[in-house]
Amino acid sequence: MKPVKTNALISKIKDLSIKIFHPRVHYVFITDENGLSDHFNELKKKLRLKVPMVSLVYLHENKPEESIFISELKSFRKRFRQQFILHFIKYERAIPEDASHSIQRVLELEINCSLRKRIQFRFYGSTELAEIVKDKIELLNNHDAIFNTKIIQTTPF
Repeated sequence: MKPVKTNALISKIKDLSIKIFHPRVHYVFITDENGLSDHFNELKKKLRLKVPMVSLVYLHENKPEESIFISELKSFRKRFRQQFILHFIKYERAIPEDASHSIQRVLELEINCSLRKRIQFRFYGSTELAEIVKDKIELLNNHDAIFNTKIIQTTPF
């Protein structure tokens, strides 16, 4: 019997644990600027664990170039080309309903183009946006996919 190299064994164990703990799940993070600043490390952790598919729907008030973590997000998009999808949606904090159509359009795109049967939505942001996102996810739930939704509201700056 041949001795197994330690690095090869560790690599196989890591691959197996990824398949067990992240079986065919598409994570969709929906955040405003406050939510992203509070939960950026969670997004980074999913990418580092090589979760098969991670999307970020980033709701912002500024131009995308002026948003927080923009250089990190662009770097993620380059480094994790097959794994990470980034969407920017401009909205005004005073009138979050104006972003409703754009949110629905992007969520439809994510659901329709997902190759995963299970989609886990995670929203981090204001109460007003939380209600809009929750309504859109419920509207789009076609029962072919298994949706799991986690809504965490953050306090504004």
